[in-house]
Amino acid sequence: MQLVNHEIPDHGIIRAEPEKKHYTLLIVDDQGGPCESLKFIFQNQYNILLASNGRDALDLARKHRITAVILDINMAGMNGIETLRKLKSIDQTMEVVMLTAYGCLDYAQQSLRRGASDFIEKPADLTTIESAVSKAVAKGIESRKAAQQQDIIRQFKKEIEEQKLQVETEKVRGDIYAGILHDIRNPMTAVSAILEILMEDIRKSPEGCTESVEKISRNLVKAGCQLKLSTDISNRHLRYLRLAPNDDTKSSVNDILKDLADILGDSPCLGSHQIEIQKLEEDISLNINGTELLIILLNLCHNAIQSTEKKHRVRITVERLMAPLPSKLFVEDRQQYFLNRDGIHPASLMVGIRVEDDGPGIPTMVFSQIFSSGFSTKTINNASGLGLSIVERLAKQNQTGLHVQSILGTGTTFTLFVSADL
Repeated sequence: MQLVNHEIPDHGIIRAEPEKKHYTLLIVDDQGGPCESLKFIFQNQYNILLASNGRDALDLARKHRITAVILDINMAGMNGIETLRKLKSIDQTMEVVMLTAYGCLDYAQQSLRRGASDFIEKPADLTTIESAVSKAVAKGIESRKAAQQQDIIRQFKKEIEEQKLQVETEKVRGDIYAGILHDIRNPMTAVSAILEILMEDIRKSPEGCTESVEKISRNLVKAGCQLKLSTDISNRHLRYLRLAPNDDTKSSVNDILKDLADILGDSPCLGSHQIEIQKLEEDISLNINGTELLIILLNLCHNAIQSTEKKHRVRITVERLMAPLPSKLFVEDRQQYFLNRDGIHPASLMVGIRVEDDGPGIPTMVFSQIFSSGFSTKTINNASGLGLSIVERLAKQNQTGLHVQSILGTGTTFTLFVSADL
């Protein structure tokens, strides 16, 4: 490379500040003479690295923090344009000044498109070279600062996401703990009521009365069923906390309905209200964990029973349905809503389990809030507002759909759609 007009007035050169010495300039040229000339020019301003070919330049770029590069286009082996592309893949903030022979402007334009900051046509004067390199170094410094700022922003966003995840995890754990307390409250209340009856029977029963003993035995069995349900509920929630898989994903619909009838029959909340449960004439296996299905139905039934203190009826029925479900079910308005329509387990056969009551219905102004945690459709004072939010979570986890229809003055119907085996 030729350098012309060595004696340049000071005002015509962009001088580097002393602190620039800690920035690194890589000079890449397969001719030793130009490399040494450029090193001589910039050695007092920058840390200098020399490479005689593209491969060596890439090795140096991987090992050192390079601010700017002077790169010859016409080199044997890997040419300057290919070397430029690979240098940029190593570090986008590295600014590159291309050296091109006279008449090779087309290559120079290609290099600019590939990310070069400037190009210099040989032979070049000292002013042009120093100006181009100084600008490249300044741009490289700004690019690196911007990249560092982006790294800080990305790290900050990552920390925020981790904090959000931690908060959400704690919320889920809190929901699970609340769910445990909510779900076991009903069976434990039933156990308490049964034990009170037992104590009263024992106190009043004549000594040796067989009928009293049999009655006490029946009540003990009922209490045992309620305690078993409480244990199953606790185990289910503990499995969520441990993130353990659930292999028990099959259940008999008639067995679940029998357990439901036994539990609700002993529930103090039933009072004078009527409940009817109709089983299938021919049993069918559902693709859902039995305990979780039972919890869904218990919450729906308790919600229906406690919708009003006035005497009313709750009815549970089951229907076989061929998939896909009728499109009319997915129409949403102020009186009906379909939960988890896109998350239903794909199957050829579905079972619809319907829980309907002839209570007061759900007011249209709050219809959209019924699955919100803390909201309750019950009229009793001790309602927790967790029942339907637990139903929503379990329905989604088990890939089931839930249709809700409510008419003021007529009642409310919840229909759970579960996939079944043919």
